[in-house]
Amino acid sequence: PTVTLAFPTQLVACLLRYAITIRRIVRHACGKRCQVLARQGSDRLTPSHWGFNSMSTAANFIELVRQSQLIAPADLEAAVAGFEPGSAKVKTVQEATAADMARHLIRRGLITTWHAEKLLSGKNKGFFLGKYKLLEPLGAGGMSFVYLAENQLLGQRRAIKVLPKSKIADSSYLERF
Repeated sequence: PTVTLAFPTQLVACLLRYAITIRRIVRHACGKRCQVLARQGSDRLTPSHWGFNSMSTAANFIELVRQSQLIAPADLEAAVAGFEPGSAKVKTVQEATAADMARHLIRRGLITTWHAEKLLSGKNKGFFLGKYKLLEPLGAGGMSFVYLAENQLLGQRRAIKVLPKSKIADSSYLERF
């Protein structure tokens, strides 16, 4: 089992509003050696270094999203039906690449840039932790990771500190966690 710690909504609100405060809060949450992971907007979606190459189709990407269960089936179908191309070259879903579809789902607020990066690299697992959907990593330290997560039942956002399974057996890690 993975050990997690959920932080109050107020803390997550600070994380989302103040860039300088993010470093301090995340470093406090995971120790002095914590490194904050920067996230940019969907313009980072250039598929050259992912498992999906630029020729991968939107249909392949949609199937991977379906397998990941990040989006409810009805919501995914509605998003595909309402596909709006990001460029003049792409007119329909059939002409779209995986990156085109990823950008579309990000614009609709159905997935995050982090989700898109993972999906475009061919990964469709690791987006859920119990009742929480992981939205993006906030930071990483010497012994743990901190993620922004959303409670699937209540819709509340929390910062969750995760200790990897490999560290659970060591009681010294658990004490410091």
